[in-house]
Amino acid sequence: MRLHSMSKIVLVLLLIALSLNIGLPSGDCLEEELLLDKYVIYATLIERNKTLLVQETVEFRNKYNVKLKELCFHVYSNAPQFRKSGSLLIINYIKDLNTTQYLNYTLGGIDGTLLVVKLPRPLSPRETKIIKISFSLKIPVRRDRFGYYDDIYALGTWYPILAVYREDRGEWNRAPYYPHGESYNFDFANYDVYLNVSKNMIVAATGVKIEETIENDRKIVHFKAECVREHCIVMSPKFKVKSKKITIEGRTVEVSSYYIPEQEYEGEVALDTAIYSLRLYSDLYGPYPYPILRVCEVHGWFGGMEYPMLIMITSYLYSRERREYLELVVAHEVAHQWWYCIIANDEGEEPWMDEAFAEYSGVLYFEFRYGKSKFKEIFRRTVIDPFYRYLQRNEDDISAKSVWYFGDDVYRYVNIIYNKGACTLHMLRLILGDELFFSSLKKVYREYKFKKISIKDFTKTVEEATGRDLDWFFRAWLYSRGIPRYSIVKAVARGIDRKYELIIVICQLNPDVNITMYVPVTIYGWYGVKYVKLIKVEGSESKAIIKIPFEPRFVRVDEEDVILGKDNSVLVPVEIKYFTLSREEVQVQVGSLLLLILLDLVLFIRLSKRGTVK
Repeated sequence: MRLHSMSKIVLVLLLIALSLNIGLPSGDCLEEELLLDKYVIYATLIERNKTLLVQETVEFRNKYNVKLKELCFHVYSNAPQFRKSGSLLIINYIKDLNTTQYLNYTLGGIDGTLLVVKLPRPLSPRETKIIKISFSLKIPVRRDRFGYYDDIYALGTWYPILAVYREDRGEWNRAPYYPHGESYNFDFANYDVYLNVSKNMIVAATGVKIEETIENDRKIVHFKAECVREHCIVMSPKFKVKSKKITIEGRTVEVSSYYIPEQEYEGEVALDTAIYSLRLYSDLYGPYPYPILRVCEVHGWFGGMEYPMLIMITSYLYSRERREYLELVVAHEVAHQWWYCIIANDEGEEPWMDEAFAEYSGVLYFEFRYGKSKFKEIFRRTVIDPFYRYLQRNEDDISAKSVWYFGDDVYRYVNIIYNKGACTLHMLRLILGDELFFSSLKKVYREYKFKKISIKDFTKTVEEATGRDLDWFFRAWLYSRGIPRYSIVKAVARGIDRKYELIIVICQLNPDVNITMYVPVTIYGWYGVKYVKLIKVEGSESKAIIKIPFEPRFVRVDEEDVILGKDNSVLVPVEIKYFTLSREEVQVQVGSLLLLILLDLVLFIRLSKRGTVK
């Protein structure tokens, strides 16, 4: 009965929230420029049947240059995978709060996840529409990003969220739910979310916790988030929480770890990893703009899952034996705060634009925290070797593809998007050097913070930042199939006066590949002298002439296997050829020497006659 009285209070708060703009240090986001949508959600959790009773109010401002006859929402909680596990979505009504008129709608699409709301009249550009969606949602018993299992609720993308209107296509994005990865593409928005739960429930969510009101055995928790692409909730009565406040470029960020009490050590590892990752990526890419980050243990089939200001980590990794992998996954998901949450790609159409960066960032965490040797070990074990195993029985593929292109072939999707993607970034780093590589990523952050980005936007920005034409590189590794194999077929050095001219001939052995690539060649001298030179290889064979100040003994192509491909990376002896002179050249050299001796003799005699020589 008290639930009813509390609901009245919250309904008043909902109306107030629509009219107020409570400033939070959560993004440096220019609301008027972006025309941010606003969500106000009041959800009551009925724990005995795992059901949410929801009133969702959406204020949509038409940011597009066309009149809209309908609004489209993704309702991914209604995907077949969740319905099979017991999820049940019931829409009570959808109401136009501008006119108090009830609106017609359809729930369908390819997989039942597209909610289309018909508007009473076309909505003009910059015009605002406020609608209310009343619905109930039964949470499935499922180890997933949306589901309940063993007292942990994971509510990822559970509510109706506005789709993106594709002006280039003249239609709404109607992408279905992709169960093996993400098909998400949402606009930035502001959220006020009120959760009515039992008072012993520990709640983590996207945004700052504004207030927690307790009445008898229930409580209402209010979260507010600004300039985020979506909202997520994770909660459990079992959770233990550890938090720490850190400072990033003068801003305070509270980092929290939510975990079950039996796994306190792993919960602390997750917290420590998240803090280090936040600081590292803020330095490498640009400052983390939000005031909160929460790391939440959940039961899932996946390793981790990213949401604004919140990441899910599967409980399987909360083990001392898996500490290293726990760190890797936490670092990967924290990196998604930049790559997807802040720099906003379309995860469905271009998954490379966030997953490749998150995967590489996860390994960079080990490089900057534990050193180069640890980086090489982790990169080899988790990225390169799995990709080579994939290539033993599978063909290479194009990275700049959508999740729909890969379909249910998860093995191919992971290897081409994640592993090959991370290797592509590592090769780009080799070619540009650390300074140019990371300054390029900083420029991407500055130009696309809180903005949509495509792969073409990224490649263009990198070229602008470096002043280089890199079309040859991106064409080879993003838009082409085939992995090269390099081999040194000739190494000859000509030397005089301890200076050497080294001639190296490199062949590309894969007949199906025709790309341009800069390949590292290591030149070994005496007494441990070593020198690495990038050599441009075009087509099937290239020759390079290198001048070095030491005698070369051996050469080896791609010693550290930075360039993808099983190269013939063996030590190749260098043939030394000292310069020889022809008879004519010898006569000239001898004549010159005799002339110098004669001149010295004449000078000596003259000086002797003058008495200046003693």
